[in-house]
Amino acid sequence: MIKTISLFVLLVTGAIGYAQSDTSLLLIKKNYSRINAIKKWTKVKEVIDYKAYDEGLDNKVTLFYTANNLEKIKVILYREMFKKETQYYFLNNELSLVVDNLISYQKPYQTKNAKILTDKLYFKRGRLLDLVKEQDSGLDMPSNKEVYDLFQEEVIKIKKASKE
Repeated sequence: MIKTISLFVLLVTGAIGYAQSDTSLLLIKKNYSRINAIKKWTKVKEVIDYKAYDEGLDNKVTLFYTANNLEKIKVILYREMFKKETQYYFLNNELSLVVDNLISYQKPYQTKNAKILTDKLYFKRGRLLDLVKEQDSGLDMPSNKEVYDLFQEEVIKIKKASKE
């Protein structure tokens, strides 16, 4: 009887945790749709000469604001055989979603027949909620906190570069 009650408690608490996670994902997805529906931004700031992971050419970073709230950061890295677009979305001034697109070219700088792989990482309170990863995208899965910290470091670096 005690085992049955314990199992029931585990199942119920697990279901509650899943429901809370599901609700959080729904809020993040609604926020994503809201941000992408914005046609007129209060402020759009481009960061010139942004130094990303390496010293590649033609890096472009754009920060999008409504009122004084940073809503989205878009980073584009151009390379000979690929283009990488990473978009950071914020909910209540907190990183909530990272959409990472890798566009691979078959020939240098040739976008025709390019292969696009997309990874989506959902966060809440500094924790990874969900990862939607396309096969062979190249994104390794570090620990839950490490993945958030990795993206948060990049956001801090971008914000700092935007103030210079």
